[in-house]
Amino acid sequence: MKVVFNIEYWTRWGENLVLRSGEKAFPMSYINDGRWSVEVESDDLFAGSDSVEYYYEVITDGLSTRHEWRSHVLAAKDALRSVNDAWSDVPGWKGAGTAIPVFSLRSADDFGVGEFYDLKKMIDWAAKTGQTVLQLLPVNDTTMTGEWMDSYPYNANSTFALHPQFINLQAAGVAEDDEFKALQKELNGLAKIDYVRVNNAKNAYLR
Repeated sequence: MKVVFNIEYWTRWGENLVLRSGEKAFPMSYINDGRWSVEVESDDLFAGSDSVEYYYEVITDGLSTRHEWRSHVLAAKDALRSVNDAWSDVPGWKGAGTAIPVFSLRSADDFGVGEFYDLKKMIDWAAKTGQTVLQLLPVNDTTMTGEWMDSYPYNANSTFALHPQFINLQAAGVAEDDEFKALQKELNGLAKIDYVRVNNAKNAYLR
């Protein structure tokens, strides 16, 4: 007996579908409207077994470029003359998270602006509240004029360089003397980030 396998899958130009079971591959034929089909001899498919696992695979220029996430299982006793399948893809993922700019993650340990070290605290909080995603605004260096216009995070001057404003001065080795602590307290006490003062002070300490 022959079994006809059918599946709807919209391929791109140059792609073909095969039905694969173990080492066996059965090339499929395109019918129309995204429908593919192949006719397989039952004996060739089951080879004396009570059931068979199989999946569909996309072939491009002789190479496998995509296959189903999970195999289908067909029992020999349930094999009909025609089997209509649906492509098995990775199940949809859902999760909650927070989108936030690093500069807003301000704490008493900072120097007038949120810093990379604050991400540890943010991640701990996100985990405790059952979140699984933390999305950040760009953190690339935007320093060009040294003025407020540089604070726009989407106007980076480098694809790879991170903005030095997010460096924690203490971790970089800057001594926390009385002058440092006084300026830190002043900058942290501002209602809004003073982008120019913060960056000028940080650059001076780092140099």
